[in-house]
Amino acid sequence: MKICFPIRKRDGREYRTLDEVMALIGREPHGSWLAGTNYLWHGGIHLSNLSAPGSVLAPDSAATAVPLQCMVNGEVVAWRLNNDYLTANYNGKTLRYSSTMILVKSLCQPDPQKNNSWLEFYTLYLGLAPLSDFVKRKYMKAKTGLLKHPAGAFESSHCADPVPTISPGKGQLSKGTRIIILRTAMFLNHGKPQTFGLAKTLNAHGEETGEPFWVTIMPEFMEPDGEQYAQLPVWMQRAEAQGIYNSLVKPSAKLEIEAGDAIGFLGEDIAPAGKSKVDSCHYVHIEVLSTDPRMPHFLNNPGQVACGQQYIRVPPDKPLYQKIGDGKNSTFTLMSHRVEKDGGIILPREKCHPFKDQNGATWFEISPYSWMAQGDVKELHQYDLKELGFTALNQSPSLDISESLRENWVQGAFNTFAANVIPDRGIGQQQLATFYKNLVKHITAGRGDSISVEQLYSAIHHPTMGIRDIAAHLIVKHDNEWSAGSHHPRWKAFFEDYDPLRIAYAKKWLDDMQWMNQVESFKNGDPVWHFHPVMFLGAINTSDEVINIDAFLKKYEQEHTNFAPGTRKLSQNCKNNIKKLLNNLNDFYYRSTEFKPNLYKIAYMLATARHETYHYTSSEFFSEKPEIGDKNYFNMYDPILADTPKKRKNAINYGNTAQGDGFKYRGRGCVHLTWKNNYKKASDKFGINFVEKPELAGDLTHSVPIMVWGMENGIFTGKSLKDYINESKVDYTTARYIINGKDNSALIASYATKLQAILEETSTITKAF
Repeated sequence: MKICFPIRKRDGREYRTLDEVMALIGREPHGSWLAGTNYLWHGGIHLSNLSAPGSVLAPDSAATAVPLQCMVNGEVVAWRLNNDYLTANYNGKTLRYSSTMILVKSLCQPDPQKNNSWLEFYTLYLGLAPLSDFVKRKYMKAKTGLLKHPAGAFESSHCADPVPTISPGKGQLSKGTRIIILRTAMFLNHGKPQTFGLAKTLNAHGEETGEPFWVTIMPEFMEPDGEQYAQLPVWMQRAEAQGIYNSLVKPSAKLEIEAGDAIGFLGEDIAPAGKSKVDSCHYVHIEVLSTDPRMPHFLNNPGQVACGQQYIRVPPDKPLYQKIGDGKNSTFTLMSHRVEKDGGIILPREKCHPFKDQNGATWFEISPYSWMAQGDVKELHQYDLKELGFTALNQSPSLDISESLRENWVQGAFNTFAANVIPDRGIGQQQLATFYKNLVKHITAGRGDSISVEQLYSAIHHPTMGIRDIAAHLIVKHDNEWSAGSHHPRWKAFFEDYDPLRIAYAKKWLDDMQWMNQVESFKNGDPVWHFHPVMFLGAINTSDEVINIDAFLKKYEQEHTNFAPGTRKLSQNCKNNIKKLLNNLNDFYYRSTEFKPNLYKIAYMLATARHETYHYTSSEFFSEKPEIGDKNYFNMYDPILADTPKKRKNAINYGNTAQGDGFKYRGRGCVHLTWKNNYKKASDKFGINFVEKPELAGDLTHSVPIMVWGMENGIFTGKSLKDYINESKVDYTTARYIINGKDNSALIASYATKLQAILEETSTITKAF
């Protein structure tokens, strides 16, 4: 399943690595994983304007604010929308906060055929900005075709000239296109002042798409077409339409949501800060929860799923080798030292540069110039979650929330920390492991009260030696903060010693935030599994995309017409084709244990597909349509109708034995699969009857796997990618022999070079072989 980080950079770009996002979360001042600064259990994380500074709505930033995004595909099962901030009194002051939330149900299916490998879970986003933070904008419709001007012209409105000149137009807004106006300004257009709007286009569903741009909104060019809140997520549009505020609501019709869809923005929270002071910040609370009885067995990969990311664990005290030479003739010589400090570490398999020697043995480079034999490492798959460090703690919590940090799960956490800091890596790790072991001894001996909650909190959030990373791998079954309001018995002791000035505010806040007793899966109030939202979802990300599709398409569209003279502009249908191709390419490499992605190979595959699938009569690129020509054209491949004995014999040699086979098995798909023999080989490989239903070979769902398999293994001509693209050379020109001799070889090679440059910017594909 596709996973996205919940935050993006201020300029809207995606964070590319888990480490980047975890580092930002680690700097959050409150709302930390497992324990909050109030020394209570905290089963989620907070994202604030520290980690998501571009995700705050304000009148001057409504056009450019970056929404938080849905982390995983699923179904919206509940929401609560505040039409304005909720309020509570504190020492004569009126404070405000948001209880706006959305709950998404998802199903992880590592193997769709084995339901024992599945896990149902929920993602909660709580404290989102209410409706009142959104600004209503006007819709307009273009009366005629208009030029779009770069959004950068916005900056020129701050220059010394009171009416700056609009920048040159780029792109076309078609007649009838609907837009939403984000703000207006005056610009000089051909020397005359004119009103322009900073706008975004709207798709058929009324959703904002693309980057903002300036366009004239003079009445002779534009007409009003209603109004709407700017940047309002689709689920909020549905909630507003239902018109129920400040209460938990279940959608009146099924509402699916995808990873990357807008969730909302950070809500403002003005809260007591002690000594009659108040504090204000913008944040959202995120949790991942499950009541699925298949947890924790899910962590053991019960379906033995082998697809997805692969890893190796480096055991201690194993021999190391030095690689001598290059290429296939490389040899490995035993070194005098063995694995010491790296013992126990887990590394992504591909980053260890797997190398198969001339005897067929595989080697891994675990550190610069130090190699290990395959038989000396432990190979792991993506869903071997327990072996990858995820630990389930299923200990009963206390009935007193004020005792959160003295509950059994804390002891379990400390045991996990002690076992995972890898003492062999140095004296610091040894001391830290001993520190956690001693804490556990004190607790089990009944001397836990001698350790203050401040000390326990600091131990949970130890900032060095990977403790935060280990903690993020914990999965804890615990009562949830939102299962009941302030009247629940577990809050009794907490409020007995609470600041009397703050107690009314705190109780109202708790009561306004509760939701679980209104959702069927949670209403019994039993403890539920809590997962670190970013670490856990990152681990089950099945679309750790080798290619970032949105980034690729944006870059490719800019370069498309430069591939060859006279190339027509990319149509929406072509864009849809490219998306489908890339989705299937990502999915294929995720599921394949036979083929591994390589940047040069994929660049050449895409170049081949661009050439072979161009449907010139309709100017459609990456088309799923078959080879162009009437039936008579394909007689050259027919065993009966071909006009020479040589052609008829050739047709029979390639499996076309019946009259009409030339047309029936004409070119289809990314490589224009041709001849009945090749259709039969693909049928045998993929278990799909392409012989009886040859049209299926044109569907990108099937033609992408056929392309990778066929080009890698030399199925089509006996020549394969490794003959031309390997550690010794990257020969895009001669690689055409994989498909069709020298036909257009130089042109396709030029495509591959351009696509290589695009992939270098928009993918994580390795160049290693």
